[in-house]
Order: sequence, then C-alpha cells, then structure tokens
Amino acid sequence: MSTTWQSGRTAEYAAMTSLEKAGYRAEKITGRKRRFDLIGWKENKALFLVIRSNKRLTITHFPHELASLSELIRTGSVPGEIQFWIYRRPGWIRYRIHAGGASVISWSEE
Repeated sequence: MSTTWQSGRTAEYAAMTSLEKAGYRAEKITGRKRRFDLIGWKENKALFLVIRSNKRLTITHFPHELASLSELIRTGSVPGEIQFWIYRRPGWIRYRIHAGGASVISWSEE
C-alpha cells in the first residue's frame, strides 16, 4: 500500500466525517475511472466532491481536473454543486467549482 494511496483514503474518510457532522448523508464512490470521490446530500441539496491530499493547498496544482469539472458545470451535467477539497494538516481548503474556475468557500460543521 503506497503512502499516497493511504493519505488519499484518510482524506476521503475525514471528508465523510466532516459532511456527516454538517448533517449530510455521505457515500464514498469507488472505481478506477470515477470522477468524484464522495457524494453528500441533505434535504434538497447534493454535493459532488473531489478529495485530494496535497502539501500545496491550492487548486492550481490540479488544472486538468479543474477544467474537466468546470465543463460539467458549463454543460449542466451534474444535478448539484461540485466542490474540490484539499487536505493538509491541520485541515481543509475547500473550493466551489464554477463554469469558469473555482472559488474558495468556508465550511461550517453545524
């Protein structure tokens, strides 16, 4: 088991915990060609999340993924909000994906 794989898996489970603390139900997505790592939902809101663990807390290190996710927003292919979460101790930086890029968002675990 590689360290990269372990840290990514740890980040995914930490994200699930964060979603659940905020009142979301969460499911981990598996499969080699998956586009999202987690899906979270509550009431009438759905979140599609990409989770990464990286020493550089910035989305600019993932240009191909950002372009692909932005295209999903432009075409209306996803029935909810797409977020990109990057984990580095001690916590997260979260981005909301838009048709033209991404913006940093705050997160509250209610």
